[in-house]
Parts: sequence; structure tokens; C-alpha cells
Amino acid sequence: AEVAYNLLQKIPQSQRASGSISYAEASILLDLNRYPEVFGVLQRIWKADGMTPEFSQEALHAFLSEFVSKDLDLAPFLPIYKEFIAAYPSNFDAHLDLQSLLYMLDKPSERQAQLVRMTELFPTGHPELWNALFQNFISREKFDEVYKYFPQAIKQYPKEGSLYLFKSLAEETSGELERARETALQGIAQTDTTETEVIGDLYGQVGDICAMQEKYTEAIAAYEESIKLNGKNPNVLNNYAYFLLGLEQPAVIEKAVRMASKAVALQPGEFRFLDTYGFALFLQGDYLQAEIYLRQAIERAEATLKE
Repeated sequence: AEVAYNLLQKIPQSQRASGSISYAEASILLDLNRYPEVFGVLQRIWKADGMTPEFSQEALHAFLSEFVSKDLDLAPFLPIYKEFIAAYPSNFDAHLDLQSLLYMLDKPSERQAQLVRMTELFPTGHPELWNALFQNFISREKFDEVYKYFPQAIKQYPKEGSLYLFKSLAEETSGELERARETALQGIAQTDTTETEVIGDLYGQVGDICAMQEKYTEAIAAYEESIKLNGKNPNVLNNYAYFLLGLEQPAVIEKAVRMASKAVALQPGEFRFLDTYGFALFLQGDYLQAEIYLRQAIERAEATLKE
């Protein structure tokens, strides 16, 4: 890399202003761990001769990915992306990189503002922006923000079931169980029938809420419909298994064991699933296997707390 950089210095300055040469220079500097100089090149690379907005964004994204993989400081990318977006405000991928960058830099308020801006700039074809925004609100327990933006989101994507799911989750977490159930049912009615996975998630949400409301018949019906639509959702399988175990009816224990086992197979490292499976095995009388999975659950839970 040192030899390559020395050769690069011999190229006339006028020729080094091209995009391809600038890209090569930044790559070599990255290999040499000369990170401040990398950013010096990146600040001008997208302005270089022959660099289209699309290629410039791809170049910035490539270097951002390299810095992420090397666990390096990402903060210097912020002014570069902001300047680039100011020059090319319609470049969706650059906006997407910026919101990811804000997430990795743990700037939730700035990320929220960026996602809101993106929903306004790109009002069609990107429901995932609303999903990310609502997830951001729920993780920060800003449930009123979900309710505030929900009408706007549904106006853009009236058949997007995931939006109803996020609103229902916010209502459930707020303790508004009946409202949460109604929202999930509304989502089932409004979602395009081809979106079976999302509808399955909504039925799973109805099952969870009915279980909390002690509406056992309705809970079983909702869980069964969810599994019929998508039998590979580990959360639904786990929650249904745990619900059945709570009924304390010997006739359903075997079914609970099967579902809990499948949830663990789909997501082996999740301590909640290991715990449910261990509990199910215990109630089935398989004490040795139960101890193994319950110990694994404790180990995974402790490791998760340390992360």
C-alpha cells in the first residue's frame, strides 16, 4: 500500500482530481490506517470530475461499510453525507445511509427527524421508512408519536399491515389492551390478502392480547389462524406454547412442547424461547432435558444483559 501511495503521488495534481483516482487514493489511505486523510479525500470525492451522484453515493457507502467492519469512528461521515444530501436531495440511498449512520452513532432524535424527512421526500414505495420510524418511537416509549403520525402513514400506505401492528404494539405497551386488539383486527381487515406473513403477525398480536385479557377461546382461535398463515414465526409459536402451558391442562402439554421446540429451532439463541421449552419439558416430565434448556436460558439471559 505504501508503494502504491508513493506511485500515486507522482500523478499530476490536475489528473488526481478525477473520481477514479480519488477513490483509489482513499482506498490506499484506508489500507495504511491514515483515517483523517481518508476523510479529506472523501470530502471532495463526490465533487470530482466524472463522478455521477449515483456513483458518488456508492463510493461513500463502500467506505462507510469498511469503517463499520473495522469498528472505526463513524462521526466524520456525518458532515460529508449532509453536504452530499444538500447537493442531491433526491438521492434515496444517501438518505438511507444517513439514517443508518445516525442509528449507529446513537442519535435517536436526529434519526427520527431524518426518517420523518424521508417519508415526506419519498411518499410512495417505501413503507419500511414508517416501520423504522414507529420502531424508533416504541423503543423510546414515545407512543404518542406513533399515534400522531399513524394517520399520515396510513394515508400513504392504507393496506400496509405492519403499520397497524406497530400501532397495536404501542397501545398494548401503554396498557390499552382493547384498543390494541381493535387496531390489530382493523389491520387484518385492511391488509392485502396476499400479505399472509403480516396478517399472521397481526393474528399473533390478537392472540397475545386476548391471552392477557383472559379471553382464552378467542386467543386460541387467533393463534391457530396465525400459525396457519405463517408456521415459522418463532414469537407466535413461543407465545402460544407459553399460553397453553398456563392453562394447566395435561391434554395440551404435548402440543406446547412441539411448538416451543420449533421456536427454539428457528431461533436457538433466544433465552425466552429456551425458557418456555424448558418449562414445557418440565411439565411433560422430561426433567433432564428440562434442566438442560433452562440452564441454557439462564446463560443466554445473563449474556444478553452484558451486551
